[in-house]
Amino acid sequence: VIVGGNHATNATEHLLENPDVDFVARGEAEISFSEFVKNFSTTPHVPIQGIYSKEALGNDSCMVVGEYVEDLDEVPFPDWDLIDMEVYTKTKWGRGSKNIYGHAERRTASIMTTRGCPFSCTFCASHTTSGRKMRYRSVENVITEIDLLNKKFGVNIISAEDDLFTANRKKVIPLLKAIRDKKNEIEDFEFQFPNGLSVNTLFDDVMDGLIECGTTYANIAIESGSEYVQRK
Repeated sequence: VIVGGNHATNATEHLLENPDVDFVARGEAEISFSEFVKNFSTTPHVPIQGIYSKEALGNDSCMVVGEYVEDLDEVPFPDWDLIDMEVYTKTKWGRGSKNIYGHAERRTASIMTTRGCPFSCTFCASHTTSGRKMRYRSVENVITEIDLLNKKFGVNIISAEDDLFTANRKKVIPLLKAIRDKKNEIEDFEFQFPNGLSVNTLFDDVMDGLIECGTTYANIAIESGSEYVQRK
């Protein structure tokens, strides 16, 4: 049993103490987990950056994350056929969108267009998994995935789960314009941000782009007015 993700990255030793967990993959694991699988049948304990077994207990000071994927376009789309998309796309997701807008047969899927976040918010641990350097998928790559989800599975609600979707104004506006053009080809298309948008990045032209591409739902991260909360 090998576990990964945000929790595994930040609670590695705790998870390795669990008798049912054999390995932990820290950080983004596309590269490290692939190497782990390739070697496991012959040499399961070969050292791989970011992969830890129970032998690592007590050595948390030297634990590092797996190698980052620099070109996100190299990461294949999820193999959606491995799950029941009829169930997956109709799940409410806890966002209330289907009830609010009265479309019982709407179909939802999530995407991520970026990784990383340059901010240093005291309450957030996303940088421990994906780092502070922003990495971006190309506009063409994102549009291709949206097109695939719509044509193959009937998805017309796209839920962006980026840590900071609007981090780079010069990159996000062309993407929003391309999504706006794709929106015209998809009946009842909606764009949603359950993961939240940062107020600090919502310039007028960015807001215009979000509206024009069909954004119907967004959580807005309102920062505290208390200096103590901001600093501590």
